[in-house]
Amino acid sequence: MKNFIYLLIVLFCSNANAQFINDASYLDSEFFQFKNELLSCVIKKDTTKLKEFLAETIFDGTNGCDYPGCSKEEFIQHYLKKRQKDHGVICSKSLGLVL
Repeated sequence: MKNFIYLLIVLFCSNANAQFINDASYLDSEFFQFKNELLSCVIKKDTTKLKEFLAETIFDGTNGCDYPGCSKEEFIQHYLKKRQKDHGVICSKSLGLVL
């Protein structure tokens, strides 16, 4: 019984690193710079700089920017300005970023 419990602990611990995110962006200097600039403008809530990173038409099926998509301004208004006003936080999860 004791060995069985040890076996379960070992199996559980071996899968514990499955939650680890392996970020290899440092291997590509241009992508690393892009990622850091994007993250910086999201943290600073700089919507002017963020517009430079966004495509002209954004497709986000979760909250109304599905087909035919919405513009940069509509996306920022919905996800950033509206939520900053209502909740005082930026919705980085909707942008797919991990802060």
